Amino acid sequence: MLNHLPDLIDPVRLVEKRRDFQGVIQIGQMARIRDLVLNEEDKVAVKLSFRKEDGISALFGSIETELLLECQRCLKPLALPVSQGFQLGVISSLDEVDMLPDTFEPLLVDDKATRVKELIEDELLLVLPMVPRHDQCDVGSQNRPVEENKDNPFSVLTQLKK
Repeated sequence: MLNHLPDLIDPVRLVEKRRDFQGVIQIGQMARIRDLVLNEEDKVAVKLSFRKEDGISALFGSIETELLLECQRCLKPLALPVSQGFQLGVISSLDEVDMLPDTFEPLLVDDKATRVKELIEDELLLVLPMVPRHDQCDVGSQNRPVEENKDNPFSVLTQLKK
């Protein structure tokens, strides 16, 4: 297993050679996720393994990191531990998607090499919550004044009913 990640890969060729890689990528190097996190300097530990499984060219991978997000309720830092595995079936056309088992996500490859950083960034984006927030966030109850004896705007309708 090589202890560094290449920038560009050819998944088809790497499956034939049964190659394994591991390494780290700095979160700040991934443009699409950089603006969503508070910890650009932190790193993502990555393991990639290229194999054939049941006649399918596959990429088995895992990522581990802790993303520091901003809670959308209290605007304080929210730590999101990430320990995610993934299985990608290497395909050369969209027609092959239906042939992949349900356990595989498609990895469409063309004549161009695949960027490892973009691949890992895609996996991180899939893990992010749509609205990051703490489980127990009491901001809502602190900011709202207690309303006493507020008039019901529909009370007029009860008089019409009579």
